[in-house]
Amino acid sequence: MGNMLGLGEEEIRSIACRLGDFLAQNVNPTHGEHRVLKELWQVADSREKEMLAGLVTKLVSNGRR
Repeated sequence: MGNMLGLGEEEIRSIACRLGDFLAQNVNPTHGEHRVLKELWQVADSREKEMLAGLVTKLVSNGRR
């Protein structure tokens, strides 16, 4: 989707990281899987967050979610 809007992979990953920070700070997860993802995000350093964001955007772009 982001590629269709003219965004590059780095820009998409950057947006996903900012979104991850926002969600981790402001959303209380109700599902176990979401809680695990939030916990992973909270303990990750910036490089690991970029990796997680990249994996999530890859799942989304492949139509998995």
